[in-house]
Amino acid sequence: LHFAFMFNFGVFGGACCFLVTDPHGPSLVGMSGGCYSLLGMHMADILMNFAEKEKPRRKLFILLAIAVVDLVNVTMSSDSGQAASPSHWAHLGGYVFGLLVGVVVGRNVVQKQNEKYIWLASLLLGIALVAFSLAWALSWPPRSLLEAVPWCWGRQVSNASAFGNNNFHCVRCASLDCISRWTSTSCDTCVMGVSISACESTGGWEVTG
Repeated sequence: LHFAFMFNFGVFGGACCFLVTDPHGPSLVGMSGGCYSLLGMHMADILMNFAEKEKPRRKLFILLAIAVVDLVNVTMSSDSGQAASPSHWAHLGGYVFGLLVGVVVGRNVVQKQNEKYIWLASLLLGIALVAFSLAWALSWPPRSLLEAVPWCWGRQVSNASAFGNNNFHCVRCASLDCISRWTSTSCDTCVMGVSISACESTGGWEVTG
Protein backbone atom coordinates (compact mmCIF):
# COMPACT_ATOMS: atom_id res chain seq x y z
CA LEU A 1 0.00 0.00 0.00
CA HIS A 2 2.87 2.33 0.87
CA PHE A 3 4.61 1.65 -2.44
CA ALA A 4 1.35 1.88 -4.42
CA PHE A 5 0.69 5.33 -2.98
CA MET A 6 4.12 6.61 -4.02
CA PHE A 7 3.82 5.11 -7.50
CA ASN A 8 0.36 6.59 -8.12
CA PHE A 9 1.46 9.92 -6.71
CA GLY A 10 4.09 9.91 -9.46
CA VAL A 11 1.42 9.16 -12.07
CA PHE A 12 -0.59 12.07 -10.68
CA GLY A 13 2.51 14.29 -10.78
CA GLY A 14 3.14 13.41 -14.42
CA ALA A 15 -0.43 14.36 -15.30
CA CYS A 16 -0.13 17.64 -13.39
CA CYS A 17 3.07 18.57 -15.21
CA PHE A 18 1.51 17.67 -18.56
CA LEU A 19 -1.59 19.83 -17.88
CA VAL A 20 0.59 22.83 -17.00
CA THR A 21 3.13 22.55 -19.80
CA ASP A 22 1.41 20.85 -22.76
CA PRO A 23 -2.41 20.82 -22.44
CA HIS A 24 -2.87 21.12 -26.23
CA GLY A 25 -0.41 18.38 -27.11
CA PRO A 26 -1.12 14.75 -28.02
CA SER A 27 -3.29 12.83 -25.56
CA LEU A 28 -1.37 11.45 -22.61
CA VAL A 29 -1.21 7.65 -22.54
CA GLY A 30 0.43 5.06 -20.34
CA MET A 31 1.79 5.24 -16.80
CA SER A 32 5.33 6.39 -17.53
CA GLY A 33 4.94 9.14 -14.91
CA GLY A 34 4.70 6.39 -12.30
CA CYS A 35 7.70 4.57 -13.78
CA TYR A 36 9.76 7.74 -13.57
CA SER A 37 8.55 8.26 -10.01
CA LEU A 38 10.35 5.00 -9.18
CA LEU A 39 13.60 6.60 -10.33
CA GLY A 40 12.77 9.67 -8.23
CA MET A 41 12.06 7.48 -5.18
CA HIS A 42 15.39 5.70 -5.56
CA MET A 43 17.11 9.08 -5.87
CA ALA A 44 15.36 10.22 -2.68
CA ASP A 45 16.57 7.05 -0.96
CA ILE A 46 20.15 7.87 -1.93
CA LEU A 47 19.73 11.50 -0.86
CA MET A 48 18.36 10.67 2.59
CA ASN A 49 20.55 7.61 3.28
CA PHE A 50 23.78 8.36 1.41
CA ALA A 51 26.11 7.75 4.37
CA GLU A 52 24.29 4.57 5.39
CA LYS A 53 24.38 2.91 1.95
CA GLU A 54 27.03 0.65 0.54
CA LYS A 55 28.47 2.08 -2.71
CA PRO A 56 25.78 4.75 -3.23
CA ARG A 57 27.65 6.29 -6.17
CA ARG A 58 27.25 3.06 -8.15
CA LYS A 59 23.49 3.15 -7.63
CA LEU A 60 23.44 6.84 -8.58
CA PHE A 61 25.29 6.09 -11.82
CA ILE A 62 22.86 3.27 -12.69
CA LEU A 63 19.85 5.53 -12.09
CA LEU A 64 21.28 8.24 -14.33
CA ALA A 65 22.12 5.69 -17.05
CA ILE A 66 18.54 4.33 -17.02
CA ALA A 67 17.14 7.87 -17.30
CA VAL A 68 19.42 8.74 -20.23
CA VAL A 69 18.59 5.54 -22.15
CA ASP A 70 14.86 6.05 -21.69
CA LEU A 71 15.12 9.73 -22.63
CA VAL A 72 16.77 8.76 -25.93
CA ASN A 73 14.08 6.16 -26.55
CA VAL A 74 11.22 8.60 -25.91
CA THR A 75 12.86 11.28 -28.06
CA MET A 76 13.03 8.85 -30.99
CA SER A 77 9.51 7.45 -30.53
CA SER A 78 7.42 10.51 -29.58
CA ASP A 79 5.57 12.48 -32.26
CA SER A 80 3.66 15.67 -31.43
CA GLY A 81 1.62 15.24 -34.60
CA GLN A 82 0.01 12.01 -33.37
CA ALA A 83 -3.27 11.81 -31.47
CA ALA A 84 -1.46 10.15 -28.55
CA SER A 85 2.25 10.10 -27.74
CA PRO A 86 4.68 9.74 -24.80
CA SER A 87 5.33 13.03 -23.02
CA HIS A 88 8.67 14.32 -21.74
CA TRP A 89 6.73 16.59 -19.38
CA ALA A 90 4.86 13.67 -17.83
CA HIS A 91 8.19 11.94 -17.24
CA LEU A 92 9.63 15.05 -15.60
CA GLY A 93 6.56 15.50 -13.40
CA GLY A 94 6.58 11.86 -12.36
CA TYR A 95 10.28 12.04 -11.50
CA VAL A 96 9.94 15.23 -9.44
CA PHE A 97 6.86 14.02 -7.57
CA GLY A 98 8.52 10.64 -6.99
CA LEU A 99 11.58 12.39 -5.56
CA LEU A 100 9.47 14.55 -3.26
CA VAL A 101 7.22 11.74 -2.02
CA GLY A 102 10.28 9.53 -1.54
CA VAL A 103 11.81 12.13 0.74
CA VAL A 104 8.59 12.73 2.67
CA VAL A 105 7.29 9.19 3.22
CA GLY A 106 10.28 7.06 2.27
CA ARG A 107 12.67 5.37 4.67
CA ASN A 108 15.31 7.41 6.47
CA VAL A 109 17.65 5.10 8.42
CA VAL A 110 19.37 7.82 10.47
CA GLN A 111 17.64 11.19 10.54
CA LYS A 112 20.12 14.05 10.68
CA GLN A 113 19.30 17.68 11.37
CA ASN A 114 19.87 18.84 7.79
CA GLU A 115 17.62 16.02 6.54
CA LYS A 116 14.79 17.39 8.66
CA TYR A 117 15.03 20.62 6.67
CA ILE A 118 15.10 18.66 3.41
CA TRP A 119 11.99 16.75 4.54
CA LEU A 120 10.11 19.95 5.39
CA ALA A 121 11.15 21.68 2.14
CA SER A 122 10.04 18.65 0.10
CA LEU A 123 6.67 18.55 1.86
CA LEU A 124 5.99 22.25 1.30
CA LEU A 125 7.19 22.14 -2.31
CA GLY A 126 5.00 19.10 -3.03
CA ILE A 127 1.91 20.81 -1.59
CA ALA A 128 2.67 24.00 -3.55
CA LEU A 129 3.15 22.12 -6.84
CA VAL A 130 -0.10 20.19 -6.41
CA ALA A 131 -2.08 23.34 -5.55
CA PHE A 132 -0.59 25.31 -8.44
CA SER A 133 -1.08 22.50 -10.97
CA LEU A 134 -4.72 21.93 -10.03
CA ALA A 135 -5.51 25.65 -10.04
CA TRP A 136 -3.86 26.03 -13.46
CA ALA A 137 -5.58 22.93 -14.90
CA LEU A 138 -9.03 24.06 -13.74
CA SER A 139 -8.78 27.41 -15.55
CA TRP A 140 -10.59 27.67 -18.90
CA PRO A 141 -9.70 27.95 -21.71
CA PRO A 142 -6.45 26.06 -21.16
CA ARG A 143 -2.96 27.30 -21.93
CA SER A 144 0.55 26.17 -21.19
CA LEU A 145 3.11 28.12 -19.19
CA LEU A 146 4.85 29.10 -22.42
CA GLU A 147 1.74 30.31 -24.27
CA ALA A 148 0.80 33.97 -24.22
CA VAL A 149 -2.93 33.37 -24.78
CA PRO A 150 -5.34 30.60 -23.75
CA TRP A 151 -7.30 28.67 -26.38
CA CYS A 152 -9.48 25.56 -26.61
CA TRP A 153 -10.08 24.98 -30.34
CA GLY A 154 -7.61 24.86 -33.21
CA ARG A 155 -8.27 24.13 -36.88
CA GLN A 156 -7.03 24.86 -40.40
CA VAL A 157 -9.59 26.99 -42.21
CA SER A 158 -10.09 27.89 -45.85
CA ASN A 159 -12.08 31.13 -46.12
CA ALA A 160 -11.54 33.43 -49.10
CA SER A 161 -13.55 36.32 -47.62
CA ALA A 162 -11.45 36.34 -44.44
CA PHE A 163 -7.99 35.64 -45.88
CA GLY A 164 -8.27 36.75 -49.52
CA ASN A 165 -7.40 33.30 -50.88
CA ASN A 166 -8.58 29.68 -50.70
CA ASN A 167 -5.50 28.38 -48.91
CA PHE A 168 -5.78 26.79 -45.48
CA HIS A 169 -4.79 28.96 -42.53
CA CYS A 170 -4.29 28.04 -38.87
CA VAL A 171 -6.98 29.43 -36.58
CA ARG A 172 -7.48 28.98 -32.85
CA CYS A 173 -10.32 30.12 -30.58
CA ALA A 174 -10.94 30.68 -26.90
CA SER A 175 -14.73 31.09 -27.00
CA LEU A 176 -17.86 29.55 -28.53
CA ASP A 177 -18.55 32.76 -30.47
CA CYS A 178 -15.18 32.49 -32.18
CA ILE A 179 -15.72 28.81 -32.97
CA SER A 180 -19.18 29.51 -34.40
CA ARG A 181 -17.80 32.29 -36.59
CA TRP A 182 -15.39 29.92 -38.32
CA THR A 183 -17.64 26.85 -38.47
CA SER A 184 -20.81 28.55 -39.72
CA THR A 185 -20.24 27.52 -43.32
CA SER A 186 -21.89 25.08 -45.70
CA CYS A 187 -18.48 23.91 -46.90
CA ASP A 188 -17.70 20.58 -45.23
CA THR A 189 -14.06 20.60 -46.31
CA CYS A 190 -13.25 24.22 -45.38
CA VAL A 191 -12.56 23.47 -41.70
CA MET A 192 -10.14 20.63 -41.01
CA GLY A 193 -8.30 19.29 -38.00
CA VAL A 194 -4.66 20.27 -37.57
CA SER A 195 -1.83 19.58 -35.12
CA ILE A 196 0.08 22.26 -33.26
CA SER A 197 3.35 21.13 -34.83
CA ALA A 198 1.88 21.45 -38.33
CA CYS A 199 0.80 25.04 -37.68
CA GLU A 200 4.08 26.00 -36.03
CA SER A 201 6.03 24.62 -39.00
CA THR A 202 4.01 26.69 -41.48
CA GLY A 203 4.17 30.12 -39.85
CA GLY A 204 2.20 29.65 -36.66
CA TRP A 205 -1.38 30.60 -35.79
CA GLU A 206 -2.62 33.33 -38.13
CA VAL A 207 -5.79 34.08 -36.15
CA THR A 208 -6.39 33.84 -32.38
CA GLY A 209 -9.86 34.75 -31.16
